[in-house]
Amino acid sequence: MSSKFDFTEDRPTLAARPNKRPIVPGALPSIEEKDGEVDVTARSTDEQSSSSGSPTESSDTNDYWKARSMTTPLSGDREEQREVVLDKFGFPLLPQPLDDPRDPLTWSRIAKIKILIQISLMSFLSLFTAYTISPAIWPLSKYLKVPLVETTYVVGIFSLFLGVSPFFWNPLSHALGRRPIYIAGLVGSTATALICGLSRNYALLMTFRALNGFFAGASLGLGTVVCCDIFYQHQRGLYIGFYMVTHMTGANLAPTIGGFIYRRISWHWTFYVPAIVASLLLALTIFALPETLYSRSVESLRRPQMTEYQKEWLRKKRHDSRRIQLVKFTRQFKMLRYPSILLPTVFYSVASGYGNMIFFVSSAILFHKVYNFRTWQVGLLLGVPLTLGSFIGEAGAGGFSDWVIRWKAKRRDGKRVAEDRLYAMLPGVVLLPLGLIVEANCLHNKTHWMGPGLGIAVAAAGLQIVTTVTYAYTADCYPRQAGETASILNFGRQIFCFFVGFYAIRFAWRYGLQTSWIVFAVVESSCFIPMLALIWKGREWREIFEEPDWNLDL
Repeated sequence: MSSKFDFTEDRPTLAARPNKRPIVPGALPSIEEKDGEVDVTARSTDEQSSSSGSPTESSDTNDYWKARSMTTPLSGDREEQREVVLDKFGFPLLPQPLDDPRDPLTWSRIAKIKILIQISLMSFLSLFTAYTISPAIWPLSKYLKVPLVETTYVVGIFSLFLGVSPFFWNPLSHALGRRPIYIAGLVGSTATALICGLSRNYALLMTFRALNGFFAGASLGLGTVVCCDIFYQHQRGLYIGFYMVTHMTGANLAPTIGGFIYRRISWHWTFYVPAIVASLLLALTIFALPETLYSRSVESLRRPQMTEYQKEWLRKKRHDSRRIQLVKFTRQFKMLRYPSILLPTVFYSVASGYGNMIFFVSSAILFHKVYNFRTWQVGLLLGVPLTLGSFIGEAGAGGFSDWVIRWKAKRRDGKRVAEDRLYAMLPGVVLLPLGLIVEANCLHNKTHWMGPGLGIAVAAAGLQIVTTVTYAYTADCYPRQAGETASILNFGRQIFCFFVGFYAIRFAWRYGLQTSWIVFAVVESSCFIPMLALIWKGREWREIFEEPDWNLDL
């Protein structure tokens, strides 16, 4: 690791950390994280090697290396004292850090925060690029000489490819590393956004908006993965919450900023500005973002005195776990067989469509029709409530969900159960349909414009709570597959949001705005009913299904 990425300054060694629990000599500590639970036991070295992510279990290791791994004496110092490092609350840290300066978990808090800010800004840009054009739908429709409803597809096509592309980028990140994928995504985002701004016809614009969404998905799909790389489980609610609120703020501020850009310059600059920002983030990423991919289970086998053969075995095992294979691009959908992934994905997708996307595809039309608002006014009435609502919602999301899971663990003799975090989602479940109904009633009765703004803010607060808790919960359930679960969640959100743009306005014209929005609110609330079963039975359901057999080296 080069000096500019050396984050080990002031990093205490494992032996120097005060919160540690000794394990008897001859045994390795076992931190049970299966099925969303956490327990601490001590098992013998032989038992540990037979049940952990050993070479005999890796699907990516060929038969030769499987046979070799069964006889390779990597733990000749089995009498050494092993320690379980505890957090300040007395619970074991998960994952357990290694006394290795390359381990991202051992980097300083300042270094981790810098990384978090960088990946959050890139996620901010992804959704910012998607929606800066939304307030300028009317003038864009006139310029391109296409119907208004078809013009809204400029937003929808971006969302579609934004949802699909992480299935391509995430497997590559496990093989090539996180940093190269971020760089490739920013290069592509810069180029395609510039071409969108230069487009003079509908076909060209739609083509490069699709490509723009494809490259933007690179950073969108990796955020929670990097959070799991650098933060412990008990910290993820807070820091994933920060990442998600920044991510959502990109979409929320885009209409406001896009409206002013159009008012002061032209709609072309709603694409040029994101391209400029992407180029600046590209420079920052090249010079300041370190690699966070770390083969934890492989490096944990490293010992001070190892033969050259043993070192070569480790290098081979690390290489095998990072090979690019076609199956890695399709196995992400296997996560849908787990109720702990499928049910949150369905609810989160519907909540995003009716608690966020519906405002983007309808506000330019409805606010112009009801209040005769101009483009920049539409952007303000959409962007400000969404932003304020998201920050208010986050105050009761990430950190609060960490507290809930800790509080429940204390009442369970220290055992953390992933479903405990879902209790923190309940306020958001109430706020989401409430905000939608408030906006519909205010627009139907043509109240003051602050009425719809209040409804949008309430829905935004609810969605922020649901978003943060959903991502943190799925990461708790399957931390090694955080990339796959994030891809599934993002895919569900973007696909559902894409289709909302096709029918929401037409449905409102046919059945009336008030009736339509109430129907959407009822559908949204109904999708949470299976989540109640997940809170009650999720722990038992995970015991029925075998855990995924990939990414065992993380």
